[in-house]
Amino acid sequence: MGRSQTNCRICLKLGAEGVSQGQADLLGAVLEQGAVACVLLTSSPASAGNAGALKRLVELVQAQNIAALIVDDAELARVVRADGVHIGAGVEPVAAYRAARDVLGERAIVGIDVGLSRHMAMSLGEAGADYVAFSLAGGDGDADDLLDQVAWWAEIFEVPCVVAGVATEEAAQTFAVAGADFVIVDLAADAPVDQALGRIAAVRRGIGAVEVA
Repeated sequence: MGRSQTNCRICLKLGAEGVSQGQADLLGAVLEQGAVACVLLTSSPASAGNAGALKRLVELVQAQNIAALIVDDAELARVVRADGVHIGAGVEPVAAYRAARDVLGERAIVGIDVGLSRHMAMSLGEAGADYVAFSLAGGDGDADDLLDQVAWWAEIFEVPCVVAGVATEEAAQTFAVAGADFVIVDLAADAPVDQALGRIAAVRRGIGAVEVA
């Protein structure tokens, strides 16, 4: 047995409720590790009302040549000059994609979580989405179903595949082997820095190399 690199990368999803200095410090510490390929910032009424502070988080990410996306709010993404928007599950995906594209233009990154729906994923791919994300957000199915969707998509389609809610080294390795292009790691806005770095390190180990014959 040997070790082989995978092409899977980490996408950090960070709560941005209220946007505090603590969040900036946490984000900065994570970015310093060089393990993150993109950052999803979760907006809230408080953060949306303080667009200047949220914009500083976006700029912190972009200064590292990393894409910063706002979750669920294309207009806010436009205001803070983020690189795009990540739209969560629970919406009509093609309509949501087109609405976001109208706001942000063709150069922005627009991706949508489709839960476990193959039909929605294919429709989004045809519509021009930059990526599709699979998750258990709808409450149906389990980890095996999620793995099946990822493996199916990766084998057939060129549009990048993202897996939401990956928290362990083992899960990260499983999805990386299945062909995921990105795994989303969630961090709470008030997560202790050492805990956050530990989680990122574990996922990084999982996607970094896999056993091969």
